Amino acid sequence: MNKTIFIWSIIWTLLSSLVIGVSFAEEDIAPSCVKDGVIYSKRMNWDQRKELFVVGTITDCEGQVWNIKMTPGSDSSKEMVIEGWRFAGDRTKELFKIETYKKVAQDTKDATVESAKFTKESAKLAKQGVWDFLIVDGLYETLLVDTKNDWVNGVKTANELRGKFGWLFGAIYAGFLRPAVQTVGNVAETVLWHVPKGLVTSIVGVAGVTGGTVATVSSPVVVPAVEVLGRPLLALGSILTVGSTIPGAIYVWNAGTWTTTQLSDIPTEEVSIGGIDFITLENAAQREPTRMKLTINDFKMLIQGSILATVKDEKQKVISDKMDVLRKKLDEEIGRLRRENSKISDEHENNPATVAANDVRSKARRTDIVKADEETNELLVNDANLRKLVIEYSEALELTLTDEEIDSTIKSIKRLANSLID
Repeated sequence: MNKTIFIWSIIWTLLSSLVIGVSFAEEDIAPSCVKDGVIYSKRMNWDQRKELFVVGTITDCEGQVWNIKMTPGSDSSKEMVIEGWRFAGDRTKELFKIETYKKVAQDTKDATVESAKFTKESAKLAKQGVWDFLIVDGLYETLLVDTKNDWVNGVKTANELRGKFGWLFGAIYAGFLRPAVQTVGNVAETVLWHVPKGLVTSIVGVAGVTGGTVATVSSPVVVPAVEVLGRPLLALGSILTVGSTIPGAIYVWNAGTWTTTQLSDIPTEEVSIGGIDFITLENAAQREPTRMKLTINDFKMLIQGSILATVKDEKQKVISDKMDVLRKKLDEEIGRLRRENSKISDEHENNPATVAANDVRSKARRTDIVKADEETNELLVNDANLRKLVIEYSEALELTLTDEEIDSTIKSIKRLANSLID
């Protein structure tokens, strides 16, 4: 392909030379600017043709700069070749610098550490999906505990209805139909919500563990290979594209478009069609590229900034490691507290006093009119006696309540009694 481009560039150059020769003849007869009293000409002179070929612009006799967008200028090809080869040289030089391999070692370490962290977090996610969402929330809490409580309460209700008016159908409803419907609901909730939630979460976690493990294992090989071997590949790619093929094609295009404009008049207006600019009017100052010289003081500032960035990264890494340790301890503590909370709930639900209290509450709510006896009424209006009774029963249950807990219990008892007693 480079050979083809080279041949075409020669052909275009010959054609361009031919046109330039014809133009020279015209220039001697009718120059484009005032010279020795000769009037303006619409055609380009030598300087304008040279400017168009090299820069891609035409400065007319009034000093206006016309940017011919279709003719990029040979300078753009030259600058692209220089930039492509400079980039390739920089990448090649990096292979002989110790800093390159220090960076490769650090990048490898960082990639391995981050991959390991990702694997660890994904493992936690997989565990949460299986244990918390699927087993605890779904199978245990919803399917087993809730279903057991529904049937136990249903049987108790059916037994209490025995001997009441129409008790048979009430017992069938309360002891069988209602808990059966509730069981179907518990199964549906488990199957349609907890199981998919647990499976999706665990699948995402397992996928993360797999990807993280592969990345952790392969990082010591892949990262150095990419960063070391990638440099000569980048250099070669830059030479083959930006350093030769692309600027060669641009040069051929520039020569072709330049040749076809030699018989055209100098532009007098901008051309823009279909949202595409073909000819624009610009000031010469706008075409001058901005330039900056990197002084030793500037470079020292860059060094200081790099040092501060490195220190910042190290400090943040220390904080991140501490956060990981705290997060692990917090997860363990949350798990322990969750198990302890479940144990307390089970002990409370299975305590004979709780069962008896639930029976009284359930019976009172199913009764149309509930009246308290004289002794109960006296307790409800006498906080001192009620307080003594709360302390007495607490000691019987081998519990020690604080004054605040006693006051809270008394308020709860009164609130419950007022909701049950007519």
